[in-house]
Amino acid sequence: MHDEEAAAEAYSLGVGAVYDGSIGGRSDRLHGEPVRIHGIVRTLFDGKYTHIGPYMTGQWADMGKTAVIEAGKLTLIVTEKRTAPWDAGHVRSVGLQAEDYHVIVVKSALAWKTAFGSICKAVLPVDTPGCCSSNLSHFPYKHIKRPIFPLDSSISSYGGKSQMLNIERSKANYQRAQRHLAGGVASSLRASMKPVPLYAESAKGARLKDVDGNTYIDYLLAYGPLILGHAHDGLTDSILASMRKGYTYGLQHEGEIELADLLVKVLPCAEKVAFSGSGTEAVMLALRLARAHTRKSKIVRFHGHYHGWSDSIFTSFPGAGLSGQAAGGETSAVPPGTMGQSDNSLDDIILLPWNDPAALESTLRTRAPEIAAVISEPVMCNSGCIQPKPGYLELIGRLTKELGIVFILDEVITGFRLSLGGAHERFGIKPDLVTIGKAMGGGIAISAVAGTSALMKYIDSSDVSHLGTLNGNGVAITAALTTIRELASNGGTAYKRMEELLVTLSAGIRALLSKHRIPGVINQLGPVFHLMFTDEREVTDFDTFNKRDAGKYARFAEIMLSEGVLLRPNGLWYISTAHSLPDIEITLLAVDRALGRL
Repeated sequence: MHDEEAAAEAYSLGVGAVYDGSIGGRSDRLHGEPVRIHGIVRTLFDGKYTHIGPYMTGQWADMGKTAVIEAGKLTLIVTEKRTAPWDAGHVRSVGLQAEDYHVIVVKSALAWKTAFGSICKAVLPVDTPGCCSSNLSHFPYKHIKRPIFPLDSSISSYGGKSQMLNIERSKANYQRAQRHLAGGVASSLRASMKPVPLYAESAKGARLKDVDGNTYIDYLLAYGPLILGHAHDGLTDSILASMRKGYTYGLQHEGEIELADLLVKVLPCAEKVAFSGSGTEAVMLALRLARAHTRKSKIVRFHGHYHGWSDSIFTSFPGAGLSGQAAGGETSAVPPGTMGQSDNSLDDIILLPWNDPAALESTLRTRAPEIAAVISEPVMCNSGCIQPKPGYLELIGRLTKELGIVFILDEVITGFRLSLGGAHERFGIKPDLVTIGKAMGGGIAISAVAGTSALMKYIDSSDVSHLGTLNGNGVAITAALTTIRELASNGGTAYKRMEELLVTLSAGIRALLSKHRIPGVINQLGPVFHLMFTDEREVTDFDTFNKRDAGKYARFAEIMLSEGVLLRPNGLWYISTAHSLPDIEITLLAVDRALGRL
């Protein structure tokens, strides 16, 4: 039972004390007043526990101050925070066994039957009163002409309103664009959206409106940068104020100093930084610094990782027959990422399987005299959101330090998304260089390389050229300063809130996959997850990721458009500080309908 006042009172009384007071009925009094009880405080607990399954297994939960009060034959678990009892972990966390009781009462929107059904002889659903009953027969109704949401597939939902999904103007715009805009889109990846690349008219918060008037809850978030959501008021005001002073100067300005100081403060690995305009540029600079420092040329990179589209690092991925050859350094086994790359552009790339400690150590020890750097994403966000095995990133750091190789962590996606200090703060590692971008600018193009003075000195001395007409422009610097300060405000609580919302969303989707008997896996870390339709029980490596049904997910994403939800077609979901619990609830209803139509 959630009752912040009662939990605080029990804490103040202490274990063994008599609790004589009211409990419950504090959220609203539409259906009853608080009940007075007389009992004994048996247990006090900080409320932190780990889910034991079947949903969210291994994820932590926080009930806040928690008290166990015995009142006659009634045992109450009273919590400071609202926490849905999705499994029996919350009971066991306070030293109780659910099996010891004749009746267990829980209030939960989902997962309760699977969580407690196995330990109960019977499960009795109750239509408990709330602000609105879920029993629709209680309400008057009238016949409405079709189409009706959610019965008809041509209707999409936004905030409880119904709207016809019409994308004729987007279709016409795409045809017009193809006449003079190469590829019809400004970035090739955007052409993958089905049934047609949509054209935006406006966006605010967690919602985007297209040119046909359809509105969507947005989990694409411009492929990652919009950590504060669309058109954040504070960010918009800061950018406009900066623009009124000038856009870019070709001279220095004090904002550059402020942002450099701020990055060194929040990024554990940073002693100095350098600004650029995109993640690709940041990676190019990091590789150049590594080669200048080591006087070596080879770069170790990994299957399934993405480091931008420059010729010297952009690869596709070899099949099983070529993987061993690629790991052995045969350049013919490292396929280019696109037509137009020169035949020798990838000669310096050694392509290894990720999360394979033996392959990593063998290669580094054998070829250390020619390897300048190891570049790795901390999490394979683009390829299944696969996390590193325990100790793997630490192994990279230890081996590279021992063998005189530069460790580059590509945090263009994870920087300012997994935590204020990025993934390297979250995992407690310290690479030589990190690349950051995307969320750093909140939607304005900016990136950076941060790292040790020992590496950055080559820019200080001008031995390494670092150029860019718009590097450090006032608009981008202001956007980054405002975004980072906003994320850092209130002790960085935005990260906890985003993660809690996405845990709720991912748990709900897992339950819906089970309901519809559709096999799938969700890998989540912080405010990002990857949904894959696959028969595999888990996805922990790139080869298993490639077994997913990508076509089925693309169809799902297309159906979700008609349900008023905008997704990236490859399965990666982002969340922003603008998303709310009602957004999550609406999304889960949409997922339920979409899976039923899939």
